[in-house]
Amino acid sequence: MHLWLGDERCVPLDDPECNARMIREALSVRTRSDWPVLHELRSPTQAEDAAWLYGLEVRDAVPELVFDLMLLGMGPDGHTCSLFPGFPQLESREAVCVPVHDSPKPPPDRVTLTLPVLRAARHTLLLVTGAEKADALARARSGDRSGPIGRLIDDGLDEIACDAAAAAAGPDADA
Repeated sequence: MHLWLGDERCVPLDDPECNARMIREALSVRTRSDWPVLHELRSPTQAEDAAWLYGLEVRDAVPELVFDLMLLGMGPDGHTCSLFPGFPQLESREAVCVPVHDSPKPPPDRVTLTLPVLRAARHTLLLVTGAEKADALARARSGDRSGPIGRLIDDGLDEIACDAAAAAAGPDADA
């Protein structure tokens, strides 16, 4: 099994905010040391270099750019990975991976897979928890296609799993 990062913060690999570090720590107590293979960013503190190198690695290992399973989360503003509403990275069509600067969430520099790569997955699961995300999820489910999740909802999400708090404002909240 190979695990690929949908996004990463541009911090040193031992930083507590490093996604790869969090994954390594979570898996280290549950798995053998050689499984799964976690693909981490090289040059993680340099967004442009890291995005270019990670994009090359993804293209080399996954030539058709189709992942079997894509697990996504969502922020209160409707962002997923490091694709934020109103940011130019949402319009990227050719790149596999792009740098992000001035992120509305710290740290400011990040690397993210692009929407076309997210859409191409064989199965995509969106996991949403927390009341602070209910409005963004409800907007996307009601047809607002302006944000990243809204752009994925029609042709890129196979399943949405959410807790009661995140579902509270949704169109099926009373069901």
